[in-house]
Amino acid sequence: YINGKSDDNGKTMYFAPESNITRAEAFTVIGRTVNTNAEATLNYKDKKEIPMWAEESIKKLTSLGIIKGFEDKTIKPNGLTTRAETAVLVDKIQNIK
Repeated sequence: YINGKSDDNGKTMYFAPESNITRAEAFTVIGRTVNTNAEATLNYKDKKEIPMWAEESIKKLTSLGIIKGFEDKTIKPNGLTTRAETAVLVDKIQNIK
């Protein structure tokens, strides 16, 4: 579920266990646990900020209603996620499995 990070376009992968995790990274890890082909159109105002590698997982989680974004219609993919936000994601995933 976790491939790691790369500073050189994927040539060298590393785990970085002490690093913070972005929302896009958290969505990707959680999205990889879901077995569905469902995809949603991303209507978030900041959808251009979503890394290409995170798009598939974010589409899955959006289509399932796991993520809905913020009131300002953004998803803030490059912002850091909190433990509380991560716990909510995990709880929602548990309820669909």
